Amino acid sequence: MKKILSLFSALVLVLSSCSSDDSKESSVFVKKIIEVDKNGNSFTTDFTYDGTRKDRETVKNNNTGETYYMDYSYNREGMIASVLKSTTDGQALVLTELTYNDVSLKTILQTEFINGKKNIKKTYYSTGIRFGNETVTYKTVDVDEDNNAETNPVQGRLTLEDGKIVKDEIIGAQATTIVYEYDTANNPFKNVKGVEALLGNFDLGYSNFNKVKETSTTSSDLPKINSSTYSYDGKNFPTGAKHFDKDGNIKGSTQYFY
Repeated sequence: MKKILSLFSALVLVLSSCSSDDSKESSVFVKKIIEVDKNGNSFTTDFTYDGTRKDRETVKNNNTGETYYMDYSYNREGMIASVLKSTTDGQALVLTELTYNDVSLKTILQTEFINGKKNIKKTYYSTGIRFGNETVTYKTVDVDEDNNAETNPVQGRLTLEDGKIVKDEIIGAQATTIVYEYDTANNPFKNVKGVEALLGNFDLGYSNFNKVKETSTTSSDLPKINSSTYSYDGKNFPTGAKHFDKDGNIKGSTQYFY
């Protein structure tokens, strides 16, 4: 009986410890990122949150002092509905609007404001995405700001494994295949609401895992390879990264603060 109680107590202790670790991990949100490119230009991004939702990013060029905002809005289901990039005096630069089929990404409409004109692109995704092992097709078009006519379609196919994109096949004037490799650690944005639905849209700063290698191959060129190495904290979140080209030359670095 004593042995059974001892085993039970040990099990309770282990489960309690795991629960505590999970709780600590789920409370981690990146507060600041500092990036340095190969030319020594430095950029600082500060993040604010509303609960588990990202509220605003403040991005500053530390060399020039130029600053812009990225403001987030959400739909009723708590998914990211829009991201507005603007100057500190309120001038809109880029508006990204997202729609969903249930919790699956359906469309992304991106409007860039340039000298009083709009450069508009829209991407359609196949529906029924459930973040497992699957193939997702998409089509990106240019949209006329006056009559909404869609032109210059570029089609593609995403291959997902365990919820992460491992291949992006772009079918256009020149076919391109991009292969992604990841670590198994926590992405800095892991706990941000809506991240898992964004299908690796890296221009929004999201992926489920940390990308360690990207190999881009076209039908008429040699492969372009970029890679990254990371250092991690005790909760397995990255604290720093170094980025390299195909020859191993450093292209930049990133620091993460929580």
